[in-house]
Amino acid sequence: MKRPIPGVKNIMRRDDNATDMHWNRHVGLTYTEPETGEDGIDFGAVASDGREYRFHLETNALKALNAEAFYDDDLIERFHAHQKDIERVAGRMVMLNVRANPIVLKASYFAESPWRRLGGRI
Repeated sequence: MKRPIPGVKNIMRRDDNATDMHWNRHVGLTYTEPETGEDGIDFGAVASDGREYRFHLETNALKALNAEAFYDDDLIERFHAHQKDIERVAGRMVMLNVRANPIVLKASYFAESPWRRLGGRI
């Protein structure tokens, strides 16, 4: 058994349900249909264990996904054109146990994503 470091509080306990460190909780998410909201798109997801998540995709995030070609189209059409990338980032937020309601998906989450740099070959 490891001895605790003096002066350092044990932050993660095995019996702490608040940490909920299940790295696969994003697998099997079922996404709802997107709706236009204030300054972006709102959509949700339901996990296989019944947990529900709400997301808000900022309009600027669509620009980070190079959605300018769809600039004259409806926001929902731009969402569907990049739905795979959007759902991948939303799943990462669920995996990391982000507890905001709704979880805001910002442009910076898409501009620096490794799958965008590699052309989706991850």
